[in-house]
Parts: sequence; C-alpha cells; structure tokens
Amino acid sequence: MQIKLIQSGGLTGTKMAATVACKLSENDWYTLVKAVSKKPGVNNKAKDGFSYTLQKNEDDTSKTAIDIQAIPEVHNELFEKIFNKLKPVK
Repeated sequence: MQIKLIQSGGLTGTKMAATVACKLSENDWYTLVKAVSKKPGVNNKAKDGFSYTLQKNEDDTSKTAIDIQAIPEVHNELFEKIFNKLKPVK
C-alpha cells in the first residue's frame, strides 16, 4: 500500500506532500486512521500552525485530517520516513 501525507499551513503557507510505500494491511490502515484522526469539534490548529491529512496514495475519498501528536509509537518509523520525504507541491 502507498500512503500520502499532506502538510499545509505554517508561516509561509507552503503545501508539502510525500508518498511512501508501506506494508500496512487494510485493517492496519483503518486502525491507524482511527488512532490519528482529529476529533470532531476540536480545534487544534494554532495560528500559523500546520495541518495534516493522510490518504491512501491518490485516493481523495480516503483523505483524513490527522493529529500528528496522536501517532501510535508503533508507526513512528513510518511517519519519520514520510516526513523526511516531504517536498513542496507545485
């Protein structure tokens, strides 16, 4: 499976994205999304802060706003790999 992380916001407002291949099963994907999804009605966005979405490859229907503070420890290596690949979107 390939997953895509999109980072937007920040002081410059530069949108960045990265796609990585991973060995997540469908069940692992849904468990991850459930763990990191932003809770409805909670505004964690700081002024000039970043916001993040996660999706399966280019499947916009799977796009989910996430809270990066909620990433389970078991997925730290995966997210480190994703963050290291972030590049500006043109």
